[in-house]
Amino acid sequence: MPHRPRVATVVPLLAVAALAACAGPGLEVDEVLVAQREGDASASAADRSPVEALDAAAHAARARADRADATASDRTAAARALFLAADARVQRAVIAEFEARDASAPPTIAWVLDAEDRAGDAVRAEVEALTRAGLAYAEPSTHADALLAKALNTCLLAWSVGTRRALFEGLGGACDDATAAALAADEALDDAAPLRLRGRFLSRAPWPVGDRAEGLRLLRRAVEIAPVRLNLLFLGDALWQSGDEAGARAAWRRAADAEAEGGANEEANGEALDAWRRRLARQRLAATDAR
Repeated sequence: MPHRPRVATVVPLLAVAALAACAGPGLEVDEVLVAQREGDASASAADRSPVEALDAAAHAARARADRADATASDRTAAARALFLAADARVQRAVIAEFEARDASAPPTIAWVLDAEDRAGDAVRAEVEALTRAGLAYAEPSTHADALLAKALNTCLLAWSVGTRRALFEGLGGACDDATAAALAADEALDDAAPLRLRGRFLSRAPWPVGDRAEGLRLLRRAVEIAPVRLNLLFLGDALWQSGDEAGARAAWRRAADAEAEGGANEEANGEALDAWRRRLARQRLAATDAR
């Protein structure tokens, strides 16, 4: 029948229009980064909040990357700095939600584990702007640092836009490809970040991309190489998903008790970020204690 092809054509176009409408106008990265206050240009990281400190670092990294004589390393550093600024906003939103909750009603572990997914539109819009800018600096490269920066920004971008838009933009496949490439380049880079990122992605992604067993294996390997707080936190999450409650609690306990870390963010208030991650581990333990 002649009218059917036209209907089939119209439906996808309507879907595209609906997705475009949901996306909104979007933010520019310069609207998102917290500008340094007048007279505060020389303030130390300790005098700023974690987000302010990471935003200042992102400002500086972008300035270097935008110079005519910028190197590939400069552009990778800018991509990495923009990811860190975006990720700090997610952590801040989760901590704020924990603090706002009525202390007399202990949260369930499901509520705690889903906290990131409840982040509001304002947080997601800022994260989207920062990670899209990060990807713009993450030029094609076979260098391990550049591949990791691309994977980090791609996966956080996919989270920020939500499932429907991520599917529409092909970000699920992009995350799969980017995390696999980063892992192949150097699994131990930056406290086993490629293993952690790929493991987290596979353990949380839906079928047919996700693979909980493989994700768990990779997270175990990440902890074997670098038993740092974030690796232990994510391993505990994956173990809980797999039904190993005792193993999950043991990993979260190790995460809560691990020594303080500065890591790659030490110059940008890494101690405060580490304290947030310790709180995430303790919140998981408290929620399982209340069961």
